[in-house]
Amino acid sequence: MPRRAPLGPVRRSTRIRHKISPYFKVNSEECRLPTEILERSLKTKKAVDVKARQRKASPKRKRNKKAKTGDQTDPPPIAEAERVHGLARQVNFYGLIQELVTPNVFRLLVATCLLNQTKGRAAMPVFWDLLGRWPDEHHLAKANVAELTDLLQPIGLHNVRARRLISMAQVMVEIPYDESNSFKSRDRTAPDTPISIYPGVGRYAIDSWRIFVAGGGASAGLQGNKPVSPFDTALSQAEAAVLRLNPPRPEAERPEWKSVMPLDKELRAYLIWRWAKEGKVWDPLRGLVSTE
Repeated sequence: MPRRAPLGPVRRSTRIRHKISPYFKVNSEECRLPTEILERSLKTKKAVDVKARQRKASPKRKRNKKAKTGDQTDPPPIAEAERVHGLARQVNFYGLIQELVTPNVFRLLVATCLLNQTKGRAAMPVFWDLLGRWPDEHHLAKANVAELTDLLQPIGLHNVRARRLISMAQVMVEIPYDESNSFKSRDRTAPDTPISIYPGVGRYAIDSWRIFVAGGGASAGLQGNKPVSPFDTALSQAEAAVLRLNPPRPEAERPEWKSVMPLDKELRAYLIWRWAKEGKVWDPLRGLVSTE
């Protein structure tokens, strides 16, 4: 088929007339730039290599360290128990707030409420301040919600905790604590206990009660005076002086704390320590493993 002749003049692109695209055209000075950059990089690399060889050949530098003699030594770090409770670990004190407040059930429930989802170093100052204002359930039951909320604000969940603590105190006034009582627990994994009826009592509070209060608590059998925190201003000095640890139970009666399998890691650590006092090895998942 013959090609048709164009009707008008053919418009050709001006780019066809150029041998080199204008995008790649550079002057002579710009052509020398890559070469200069390459030369500078090579010189820098050579200088770095020389310094590296000199560093390897020279003796190792001695770091400036403080002499571990006299007053130049740093003070030892404060243990967590002493930082939180103002009381270092002792033979009869592992370092939990439950050991300090029991057998007072009101204090135990307030402490466990504040420790839920909150670290001890943040919750304990608020706890002691709360006891200084409302030392028992009768005072806390009449507390002002706004005032209690402001006190709990630094540790979070202050609105919920304030209402829960006041409600718990009111129920404790109506139904005083009695170890012979038994109420159904809201948590199906927890047994029935005398504290299950109080608002805000969950698995953590029930495990704490079973370990530190029921049947005299795990402190039964430990030697020495009951540990008392210096932050506890609500407890009189006369009461603190006469506090003694509970005497051991007869061997025929198995203490309640020996049958607890807590979920909280701090309670588990305490039971490992407490079982070791008995000369036995306890596992958080398997229970009593063996005797030493």
